[in-house]
Amino acid sequence: MFAVKGSDIKRIDSEAQSRFLIPAIVLMENAAIASCNVLTGKFNPSKCSVICGSGNNGGDGFALARHLKNRNLEIEVVLLGSENRFSDETKINFKILKKLGVKVLKNPSPDKFKKILSSSQLIIDAVFGTGFHNALDSFHRRYFKIINHSKIPVLSLDIPSGIDSNTGEFDSDAIRASVTVTFGFVKTGLLWSNASERAGELIVADISIPVDAIFSKKHYLIIEKEILNAISADSSIRKNEWTHKTEKGKASFVGGGEGMEGSIQFASYSALKSGAGIVYVYMLSKKERRFFPELVFTDNLNDALKKSNVWVIGCGMQNNLKSKEILLEAVKQSKGKTILFDADALNIISSMNESDKRRILRGSIITPHPEEFFRLSKMRFNNISEKISSAEKFAKKYNALVVLKSPPTIITDSKTTMIFPNMNSKLATAGSGDILSGIIGGLMAQGYSPMASSALGVYIHFYSGERSSSANPTASQFINNISKVRREVINV
Repeated sequence: MFAVKGSDIKRIDSEAQSRFLIPAIVLMENAAIASCNVLTGKFNPSKCSVICGSGNNGGDGFALARHLKNRNLEIEVVLLGSENRFSDETKINFKILKKLGVKVLKNPSPDKFKKILSSSQLIIDAVFGTGFHNALDSFHRRYFKIINHSKIPVLSLDIPSGIDSNTGEFDSDAIRASVTVTFGFVKTGLLWSNASERAGELIVADISIPVDAIFSKKHYLIIEKEILNAISADSSIRKNEWTHKTEKGKASFVGGGEGMEGSIQFASYSALKSGAGIVYVYMLSKKERRFFPELVFTDNLNDALKKSNVWVIGCGMQNNLKSKEILLEAVKQSKGKTILFDADALNIISSMNESDKRRILRGSIITPHPEEFFRLSKMRFNNISEKISSAEKFAKKYNALVVLKSPPTIITDSKTTMIFPNMNSKLATAGSGDILSGIIGGLMAQGYSPMASSALGVYIHFYSGERSSSANPTASQFINNISKVRREVINV
């Protein structure tokens, strides 16, 4: 599944029309048919109020109203706007409705509008679609308040009116949808956390725009099970019942300062549970706190590093001079190795000069949360568009792969960008980030590419947490689910 910025939709539609000769009126008709199918499947109302704007989203609404009438549903159609702004396609669907004897009420008084809604079982929002930016004007605000206060279910077409389809920023009175049917491709604005809540259940409807129409535009891959199945199936990695542990991959973990011994061990054990054959652990703390006997502990840094080609550095490391010396020593030996930096390793790197930062990060994977990312990059983001852009700029500048955590998670090497939109408060627990780094490290040890490992890792991490029976799972409960979730997306 792909996501695109709402601002690119016009260009994608134009590509479909000019390159593939699909008329705009056909796209509008397909959107209406898809919406009608969702509406009858999800709600099956006897009476609907269809609220339309002057743009093409309104045209989708007029076309949908026709299909509802043809199915003998009682409909009320309201235009919030002016006929003078109709596109040719919107004008055609408006005229067809009139020929069918459907009355379109234009800009009714608030009292009249309330009365119309009060007898409806469903409201269809077809006012702005991807055309909304900034803030609602006072005219639309009063109608949107009435819709939101009505408590009647709402089906939004493409995106709830009042949400910016690029950024996910929205007006305080933006429509609160029960279900949103978005056309062709997910709009990035729908993936921003609060905006996704406003959108309700999200359904992506095929309206016959060829996938090739988006490839010349900026687009993003949404991480879902089917894509991960394909990634793992395409891999040359194959195991059988005679596979030796050394053939399943080896990884080395460095971190775990005093008082943080659990952090590095959670990460390391997660690598084992994700399928790695042997995991070596070098802990900075010399206290004998070893929780998982399956891990191979060593007191010699060089011994830990030379035994594998995948290193995970930083979990529980602590930001101090000793940790910095160990990090620099590891980097010195890193030729031909794949390194994932997390947690305090990132904080240590962020304090270095630009030249050292570039040298150390080149070819690495980093898994920062927003504050760690800010310390590294000096970039903050307030919406999904800025988050994607910041991650891509950093990845390009330092030739690194960025896994920028907090929903939605962004994975990018600047050329390919993936988005994992799911969110669940169960993941907000101590050790959760360590587990993610461990899973990614374990997958890389098995031979998956950094990009594939990151995508698979983010998915496995999320569902391992979500499936914990406890409402507030601990890191240990997370880890117990890793192997099961892994088997669902990786068949080896």
